[in-house]
Amino acid sequence: MSLESAAGSVSGSGAGGPDFAAKSGISGQMRDDYLDLFGDAAVMGKPCGTDLRDGKHSYTVRALLAVVDDDERRVVQAALGDPSCTLETIAAVREIGERRGVPDSMRADM
Repeated sequence: MSLESAAGSVSGSGAGGPDFAAKSGISGQMRDDYLDLFGDAAVMGKPCGTDLRDGKHSYTVRALLAVVDDDERRVVQAALGDPSCTLETIAAVREIGERRGVPDSMRADM
């Protein structure tokens, strides 16, 4: 039995398995992106903002850029790809996202 067939038999329909797996993978990546900016570094055991510092146009960054005004966009874009971006700047970007409802919309999409 192929992996795709096995996934389909678990879901109860032949075509449901691959679709479920794809959606599950996307949801997992979205959660990882979300936690990178909005998570608790102490709980995660790693610093927040690494995707932003690395210049990754993650789901979180795209969600932020879709809702910010021009001044906020400048803050986000200045941090994006800046490996020396400070914790204060990451906190400012996080606050912009929270003010604009990005965490809530991301949780709804996951």
